[in-house]
Amino acid sequence: MAVGHFENLGTGLRQRHCKRYIESADSLNFDYQNIIQPEHTMTQRNGGLQPLEPDQAVHCLDPLFALEGATPCDPAAPSLPYHALGPYGLERLCFQLLVQSGSAPRIFGKPGQAQYGIDLLAEVSGRRSVYQCKNLDHEPALAEIRAAVEKFTSDWLGKAGLPAPAEFVYCCPQCFDDRPTNLDFIALQEEFKRATGIELQVWHRATFDARLRSLPDIVAGLFSQEHARLFCKAEDWSDDVLVQVYFTPP
Repeated sequence: MAVGHFENLGTGLRQRHCKRYIESADSLNFDYQNIIQPEHTMTQRNGGLQPLEPDQAVHCLDPLFALEGATPCDPAAPSLPYHALGPYGLERLCFQLLVQSGSAPRIFGKPGQAQYGIDLLAEVSGRRSVYQCKNLDHEPALAEIRAAVEKFTSDWLGKAGLPAPAEFVYCCPQCFDDRPTNLDFIALQEEFKRATGIELQVWHRATFDARLRSLPDIVAGLFSQEHARLFCKAEDWSDDVLVQVYFTPP
């Protein structure tokens, strides 16, 4: 289910641009009533269910609306609120980072379809990598990474019999600096490589932070302009508010 995300420009300004966008939907062949779940587009009025007005729909269209007024970054430990993106938002973030790096990524599977243990695949110069995105609210345990690897091995390599990629990447924007976990992960990397010939990597919080520091446009698109200004230290960065409309892939 696609969800439109309108930038955190301040409630009044954002709602005006959102309403303006919705009201021009006909010229864009876009129906905002179809991009969110039906129960979220209706309201009880005049004795029955009626469609939301455009200035009400903005609250449904913006998945980060609840973060309005929240402090973007903790100065003591500057990072981004990755968990607020949800599972599809994390997939979109990884997709955009892959595009930015020169890859040609694809989303693998629609909701309800078998994905064989991956969310994205990407190719660069004939080298294919696959990505499993897990937006956990805690540091990933080795058992969780192993479970993802085993599902991929069973479903992609086994049941589907698909070609082995060069690399399997477990994406989780949480800290991954615990020494015992890292030692066990190194052993899992070696075990997986011997069994399949595939490299095993992790994209963790530090990976995302380091790459996004210099990408204020992506940060603004997924979080807000204020996040881009503070996190990327881009005081003079700005973007056209009229084109800051993004759609999360299903």
